[in-house]
Amino acid sequence: MTSHEGSVPTGSASSGSAPESNVDRARHLSRMLADRIVAIAHPETALVVGCGRGLLVQALADQGVDARGIDDSDAKISAADDDVRPRLEVASPTKPLDSRYDVVTCLDVLADLDPADARSALDSISAATNRIVFASTPGAGAPHSSILSPPDWAASFAERGFYRRTDVTLDFWTPWTTLYDVAELQPRDVVHRYEGTVAALEAEVREKRATLAAADGDASRRGADLHDQLLGAQHKLLTTRDHVIGLEAETAQLQLQVERLNARLVAAHDRTKKVRGRLEVARRRQARAERQLAALKGSRTWRIGSLFTGSRRTKP
Repeated sequence: MTSHEGSVPTGSASSGSAPESNVDRARHLSRMLADRIVAIAHPETALVVGCGRGLLVQALADQGVDARGIDDSDAKISAADDDVRPRLEVASPTKPLDSRYDVVTCLDVLADLDPADARSALDSISAATNRIVFASTPGAGAPHSSILSPPDWAASFAERGFYRRTDVTLDFWTPWTTLYDVAELQPRDVVHRYEGTVAALEAEVREKRATLAAADGDASRRGADLHDQLLGAQHKLLTTRDHVIGLEAETAQLQLQVERLNARLVAAHDRTKKVRGRLEVARRRQARAERQLAALKGSRTWRIGSLFTGSRRTKP
């Protein structure tokens, strides 16, 4: 058997105002549930089946209720606070209870049992009270269990004379937490009670469908606008792509021209180097010739030749 304190329930009370740690949050929700039970049932006595550390027992006791708890785990009860431990007892819910209580809570406990043990536990709890706060997470529990869904549990309680209080909601604990009362209901009463719930749900469904239909209309219009925007974007994309292709072609042509000009520039550079080389050779030859000429002009032969040439020029 797994107590309801083995895992913190997730409900509307898990907002930012709830305590952060799991234990503090479980204690906070236990107090909320105790407040709700006292407001609805005004019990003098209560039994918490699967009490674990006794948080709900303590919360009920703080409200003035003579609350007790049972759990088949001695370790969990041993972990309870000293002020609540005397109210707790190691016991199995499948065994008959020796007292009656104004209200019994059984939260996420029975689904872990074998079907036969679950039925025995239902018999034991039903015989000890006229009012049961019950929860069992759909799909949870032992794989071999044959009672897993809320309708299955509701039918099992109905077999024992308990009917769901459709006017009471305890969904802050879990969405499937339910209050069952002993009632001698005629078929008309059962139909009226459940049809009242169904009618409210159908009205809510119709309202939500209308809201969804309006939202779908808005979504359709937004979808059409987005489609037009998409077509426009696609057109711009194609136009831009054509421009890019044209620019790429023009770039390729320019690149070819650049390559040709570079080749011509390299050739011109090579020719320039060759011309400069020939020019340098010519300059060296000219310098050598000038040196030779200077040397010749300074020679005795050049001077004699100059005298002879000059005397001839002076004759009439």
